[in-house]
Amino acid sequence: MSVADVHYTYVDSKELLDQCIARIGAESVIALDTEGSSLYSYKDKVCLIQLATSQNIFIIDPLDDLNCQDLFACLKDKLLVLHGADYDLRMLYIHYGFDPQVGVFDTMLAAELLGNTAFSLAALLEEYFDQTISKSSQKSNWGKRPLSEKQLLYAGTDVAYLIDLHRMLKEKLKELGRESWHEEWCQKVARSVKVQKKREEVWRIKGSGVLERKELNYLKHLWTWRDQEARKQDKPSFKIMSNQFLLRFTQIAVQCRSKIIRHEFKVPKNVKQDYHVSILKQLEKAAQMPQEKWPEKKTEERPVRVISKEYFTLVKSQINKKAKDLGLRPSLIVSNSDLTIFLKMQKNLGFKAAFKKVDLMSWQKDILKEVFESIGSFEVKFVNI
Repeated sequence: MSVADVHYTYVDSKELLDQCIARIGAESVIALDTEGSSLYSYKDKVCLIQLATSQNIFIIDPLDDLNCQDLFACLKDKLLVLHGADYDLRMLYIHYGFDPQVGVFDTMLAAELLGNTAFSLAALLEEYFDQTISKSSQKSNWGKRPLSEKQLLYAGTDVAYLIDLHRMLKEKLKELGRESWHEEWCQKVARSVKVQKKREEVWRIKGSGVLERKELNYLKHLWTWRDQEARKQDKPSFKIMSNQFLLRFTQIAVQCRSKIIRHEFKVPKNVKQDYHVSILKQLEKAAQMPQEKWPEKKTEERPVRVISKEYFTLVKSQINKKAKDLGLRPSLIVSNSDLTIFLKMQKNLGFKAAFKKVDLMSWQKDILKEVFESIGSFEVKFVNI
């Protein structure tokens, strides 16, 4: 089957949805994908649900006022094949409370565990099926109707090959003895999508962990302004102001507190003129906020003693060597941040307790144990700062 030969059924009525459910009911493995509106609206919504069996492809339009509860009741007991499952499972859990019971097979994670350096769906389709797919519709406005034939073909192609790809990747994982690794990773992803950030903490964007309390105070006020503006315009927050600029703006505001109080502060020129008045109001609130009401730092204070560069480099070099032997990226075994956390725990708690406490999968821990066995009795070295 070539991309041009992808045929699908567009489901936009209860009658067609019932037919879809009947068709997939007897299947044990279903390919699944979704398209959302995160690039075009304040609240991300599920705009399409794509399903595939070995014989059929269905593109379900949930925006057509369809009740999809029977569909998800049917899907709950299937093995679901997805590529990059995190986003799709999170969206379906948030909007429908969907929680797959049988299991998930993520083809992207499988490709990573097989050592693929390119593991996008497009790369895998080219490698395994010699098919080149266009990604021109990837950033389409999926919430806008009617959808074009080009968009629907793109959506159908995203699930058309997943069943066969699942079979091929599963066999390769079995050959390498990594089926259990993949299963554990997929289970971890499925659990993680149900953990939602507390509403009072959502303003703590990536990069804010290094900020001091006075900086967090301004960041929280600026984030609140951006959130209100995005909600009012029904736009994603990043189209109002990026997180990166929000952090830079925070630093500028902190340095200009006296000017803000005296109403002499000028909003940076690259900020839209229409936003200046409302931004200044938030900055004035931040400048007048008493210190005892500033947000608390959530990250741990920097320890008085840190792991020596010599020891970290030794461990890291052994991890890199092990990764090369396994044909994996070193970060799949352990990230630098998790390695640092583990080494600190190792010093304070000992190996056994540290391994129990660190948030790593069992196969990652097994590999790390081999790494430390190869290092031998080299003690964890610390330096004073």
